[in-house]
Amino acid sequence: MKDFFTVEEVAELIQMHPRTIRRYIKEGKIKASKLGKEWRIRREHIDHLLRKNTGKILDHSNAEILQFIQGDADVVNDYPTCAVLDLKMSVADAVNVSGLFIKMMNERKPEDGKAKFQYVYDQEKQRSRYILWGSPAFVGKMLTEAGRMLEGKNNGKI
Repeated sequence: MKDFFTVEEVAELIQMHPRTIRRYIKEGKIKASKLGKEWRIRREHIDHLLRKNTGKILDHSNAEILQFIQGDADVVNDYPTCAVLDLKMSVADAVNVSGLFIKMMNERKPEDGKAKFQYVYDQEKQRSRYILWGSPAFVGKMLTEAGRMLEGKNNGKI
């Protein structure tokens, strides 16, 4: 599983502009290392950024889900399928599932179409929320692979 990501990869994964990610690096909001002329960001630093911005991310995610449910043409045309997973799990399991989704996003083929996912972990409640967006086939693949990972780890008990 990939441990380091470029600014562009992080921007795509968390639906932010690459300039925002670079600004976060300059401001110290996200840790990164420079390799030549490119910044590299560790997966755990991405997760840390996401955990820090949980409230903002949840509000944005909830608004997008509501737009989807209401049939907003812009959202539905870009992402015809939306699936929400809300699971009680440890931080380690949450990071593993998040890593799986990141890997699948990075390895998707053009025929998989446009896709994204959002992830929030509530440390206090030990709950993870993943929101998957994309074609029915690709979202189905993501759900299948997450199910396999979690069933193998917990014998189907989450």
